[in-house]
Amino acid sequence: MVPCRTAAAALLRKLGVEHGDRVALMCFNTPGFVYAMLGAWRIGAVVVPVNHKMQAPEVDYILRHAQGLRTQPTQRRARGDHGGPRSVDHP
Repeated sequence: MVPCRTAAAALLRKLGVEHGDRVALMCFNTPGFVYAMLGAWRIGAVVVPVNHKMQAPEVDYILRHAQGLRTQPTQRRARGDHGGPRSVDHP
């Protein structure tokens, strides 16, 4: 688990996440969620978990009320295909 946590932390840093940032994670219940969460914690970021079963207005509410938020959509949410994730800033 440590190599995955370290790799997730490196990816988040590459995407510009820093100590104290809030990172929203909308993921399926997979080990990837745990790795992303542990990676965020490793660099001192705050994780805002978002349930993938929520409706758009519920997700919007969470994203709008989590100040200083950086989101990390999962592959399907970010691109509609099975490509890699990307970083998105939410207003």
